[in-house]
Amino acid sequence: MLENLTLIGVGPAKHITLDLSPRLNIITGDNGLGKTFVLDCAWWALSGKWADPEIPAYPRLDSAKPTIEFRISGSIAQPKRTAFDKTTYSWPLSHETHPTLSGVGLYARVDGSCLIWDPARHYWSAEGDQAKKLESDAAVRLSQNEIWDGKDIKKNGKKQSVCNGLIRDWITWQYRPATGAFDAFSRILERLSPHSDEFTLRPGDPTNLPNDARDIPTVKMPYGDIPVTLLSAGIKRILSLAYLLVWTWEGHKVASKNMGKAPQSKLVFLIDEMEAHLHPQWQRVIVPALLDVVKILEEQLEVQLIIATHSPLVLASVEPIFQDQLDSLFTLDLVGQELAAREIQYIKHGSINAWLTSEIFDLRRPYSIDAEKALVDAKRLQMTEHPDPQEIKEISARLTQYLPDIDPIWPRWKFFAEKHGVNL
Repeated sequence: MLENLTLIGVGPAKHITLDLSPRLNIITGDNGLGKTFVLDCAWWALSGKWADPEIPAYPRLDSAKPTIEFRISGSIAQPKRTAFDKTTYSWPLSHETHPTLSGVGLYARVDGSCLIWDPARHYWSAEGDQAKKLESDAAVRLSQNEIWDGKDIKKNGKKQSVCNGLIRDWITWQYRPATGAFDAFSRILERLSPHSDEFTLRPGDPTNLPNDARDIPTVKMPYGDIPVTLLSAGIKRILSLAYLLVWTWEGHKVASKNMGKAPQSKLVFLIDEMEAHLHPQWQRVIVPALLDVVKILEEQLEVQLIIATHSPLVLASVEPIFQDQLDSLFTLDLVGQELAAREIQYIKHGSINAWLTSEIFDLRRPYSIDAEKALVDAKRLQMTEHPDPQEIKEISARLTQYLPDIDPIWPRWKFFAEKHGVNL
């Protein structure tokens, strides 16, 4: 697993160091402060491949020697430091000196694509009609469409399937339950559901759609069995995560068996914008559920989650399970004009409002901007020695416009107003 990632003179910050925990790592911060960038660098450290090969990490112009340093548990070369080569404008590495993940890795990106690292499997890429092994043949990149419809390449003039895709594999698993993949997939879907009385994700009977010869999987919705191609973006993301976990692990077991080796015991899962497309009901269960579902794949499998999020519900959801010795919380913040990454102590805040006003999200008040300005002006007026009755009326009108009748400010504000001759 990834134990440390240090970026010096790379990307948005002069220096970033993350000492990662073995189970759960949450990275927070405002837009544009580098959460995705950190995940991309973490993936490169694990696999030796950039998430987007066209956009590697670029050095800062003010850095004399940009470097990326990382440490992977169990690797002989610890830690590994790679300096940016300004003559080739690249990060040179060799497989002899670049320690890569010995376990299985997945990186779910916010655009719906996914990268998979499996040291037991060999993936191929194709240039025209000539197929060649990837430079790091344990890695494969699947676009959002390829996750659903499959990925094929040409090798020696013949089509070769890299991934069948969710639709075809779902049907195959469902028609061949003896493999156990469909049972695992169904159990994972149920565990990833929001656990409301109204709705739990369960596979339905396959169906057909006009102008599509394929059998299409369905999900049992309260209003009927719905083809997966017609479901919402949020449910599709959950289905994709479940599918990628099962497809990756099932393939890893088969490949390991063919090699005469035991399957790996560790899985590293990177997820960008964990809450993307998800309703609040899902946001408050998804992280604990992901930690649980790996046990459905394999009881002894250990998982390291590294996720980026903007959601206070995601932060609140891990309150019952967060353990200081297993988990870490990081925030990216601007300190003056410089970006700083720091690990902060995880504190239970309880309500979502309390999380919003915590140091993680830095909201002064959990209100709209207009309501917050009215409350600030109201507090300022209450602190004055001789408040102007006309200003009390003006602020009262704003409070009435922006706040509900049950807001806790009203008893105190009405008492204050009447004390100074304003009857509300």
